[in-house]
Amino acid sequence: MTQSINQPPAVYTRRAAAQAAGISPSTLSNYQRRGIVQGTWQATDGGRWAKVYSQRDIKRLIKHHAQQLAKMPAGLKAAVYGPEPPKEEPQP
Repeated sequence: MTQSINQPPAVYTRRAAAQAAGISPSTLSNYQRRGIVQGTWQATDGGRWAKVYSQRDIKRLIKHHAQQLAKMPAGLKAAVYGPEPPKEEPQP
């Protein structure tokens, strides 16, 4: 997707970025502390500052989280995320 010159880049709040990446906001904070993503501070309409994340940050979160899941032993993954749903068998 290309962006118009006049259109600002899409930014996501902590909660929206976590949801888009399929992780919890606390996991996003953990990844931020570990340097996986940085985010940027942006002033809101109300004059407050909020940390926002770009589409690039979200892609980085998804990639890192997938790598972490791939390293996780199956038993631990099932304990944390629940068992995988049974795969449907192909219909004849």
